[in-house]
Amino acid sequence: MKAVLAAALALTASASAALAAQIEVERFAAVKIVSGQGVAAVVSNVLPTGTAVQPCFVSIAFFAGDSSRIGPTSRTVSLSPGHSASVPAPSPPPGLVRALVGVGNPGDCAVRTQVEVYDTATHAVRLIMPSNDCLGNHACATPIP
Repeated sequence: MKAVLAAALALTASASAALAAQIEVERFAAVKIVSGQGVAAVVSNVLPTGTAVQPCFVSIAFFAGDSSRIGPTSRTVSLSPGHSASVPAPSPPPGLVRALVGVGNPGDCAVRTQVEVYDTATHAVRLIMPSNDCLGNHACATPIP
């Protein structure tokens, strides 16, 4: 019985470790917006063009200050090396907004992220909050060839 329990615990631990190795998440602090402002996550796969075979899949979700999701689901973008995308929060209400950015296949990525608050009429950026981490298994700081 002890051997079966130990094997089950080992299997559970290895499955959790495997999941943790496949998904990396950057959790941003909330930003405060007012009427006429929007929030976007800008994501960049900073690997040099041509270095990875597969694109990187990055998921972005936005949440209000009360933890309710803004928009029905998260949005996933595919980023080849050297490519970037800007993903706006869908109609965020005035108040606190935070973003979660996750990478599902970190072996093919070196993702840098920032959250921007912008004016919805002019699209002028009012605040930039850069990420703390590099998501993926590759270094985000590489020498220029």
